[in-house]
Amino acid sequence: MKIAFVISSMESGGAERVVATLANHWVLHHTHSVEIFTFEKHAYSFYKLQDSIKIHPLDLLWPSSTLRESITSNLRRLRILRAAICNAAPDIVLSFIDTVNVRVILSLMGSGIPLVVSERSDPWLHSIGTGFRCLRKLTYPFAHRIAVQGSWAKSFFPRWLFHKIDIIPNPVPKPEVQGPLPKLPSPLIMSIGRHSREKGHDLLIEAFAKAARERPHWHLALVGDGPLHQLLREQTRRLGLEERIHFPGRIQNVPEYLARADLFVLPSLYEGFPNALCEAMASGMPVIATDCGSVADIITDRQNGLLVPPNSIDSLAAALSLLMDNPDLRLKLGVKAEGVVERFSINAVTETWDRTLQRAIQATQRKR
Repeated sequence: MKIAFVISSMESGGAERVVATLANHWVLHHTHSVEIFTFEKHAYSFYKLQDSIKIHPLDLLWPSSTLRESITSNLRRLRILRAAICNAAPDIVLSFIDTVNVRVILSLMGSGIPLVVSERSDPWLHSIGTGFRCLRKLTYPFAHRIAVQGSWAKSFFPRWLFHKIDIIPNPVPKPEVQGPLPKLPSPLIMSIGRHSREKGHDLLIEAFAKAARERPHWHLALVGDGPLHQLLREQTRRLGLEERIHFPGRIQNVPEYLARADLFVLPSLYEGFPNALCEAMASGMPVIATDCGSVADIITDRQNGLLVPPNSIDSLAAALSLLMDNPDLRLKLGVKAEGVVERFSINAVTETWDRTLQRAIQATQRKR
C-alpha cells in the first residue's frame, strides 16, 4: 500500500513524532511505501526517518495581508496540494492536525482518493479560529474516516458522525538509552514540551517555587522551546530560582534525559494524547499530570501516577511535595507506570490504524 501523510511540518511536535513513528514502522514491518507532504519550504524532519521515506515540501506558508488576498492564496494552496497528492497517486491519504485536515479535505473533493483525517489535540479547548471551526464542521463529514485520541474528543462531534470516528491512541515504545547521559543536577523534576500557553509551564514554575522552599536540594528542568520561552526564563529570575530551574532547549535524545530525572510532570491546560508523559512512564518514572484530554485514559490516580486538576497551582504543589518527600511512593508509581508500553505498543496501535485505513478504502470503493 502507498500511504501519503500530510502535515504542516515535521518539526519537533507530538503529531510529527507520531507521523515519523508510524511511517517508519509501516515501511520496516509492513512493506508499505510512505511519502510525507508538508507545507514547509524545505524538506526536513526533526525525527529520524527511514531512507525510503520521501518528504515533499510544498511551500504553502506564504502570508496574506487582506481578506481578498487570503481567499486567493487559500484557493491556490488547495490547487497545489491537490496536484501534488494526485501526482503521487497514493492508495490512501492520512492528514494530521485540524487546519491541515480542512485544507486536505477541500483539496481532494471529487478525487476518489481515500482520506483519513486525524485530530491531534482537544477540539473542545484548542482554538483554530472561527473560520476554520466552521469549515471543520462543514468538511469533516466528507472524510472517509476520522481518527481521534480519546472518547472526550469523539464527543465533540455530532452523534450522526460517530460511525466514521475511530479512537486511536499514540504508540508508546520502550525508551532505549543509547548515548551518554546529559549533565543535570539531582534530584530532578522534568517536564518536556513546547513552551506555549496550553502546556502550563508557568504554573509548574509557580508550583515548584512553593514546594521547593522547604526542599532546597531539588531542581526542575523544562525541556523544549517555544513562544513563551523567554517569559518562562523571566518568571524564573523573578522568583530567584535561576540556580534551580534549568532550560536544556529542544532535544532529540529523550531517553537519555528521562534517565536523569527522578520525577516527571505534565502541567498542561489541555492535551490530546501526550507523548512525553507516556515516554516518561515507559521509562519507569513516577509522574504527575493534569487531568485533561486522554490523560485519565493513561493514568489511574494513585495507581500508576498522580492526577491533579488543570490550572491549579496549589494542587500541583501538593503533589510535587508528596512525591519529593516519598521515595517509596515514587518507586511504586514508577514500577506500575511501565505498563503503558504493553497497553499502547506500536504493534497494537498500528493494527488499529490498519483497520481504519482499510475502512476508508472500503468506503471509497462502495461509492464507485
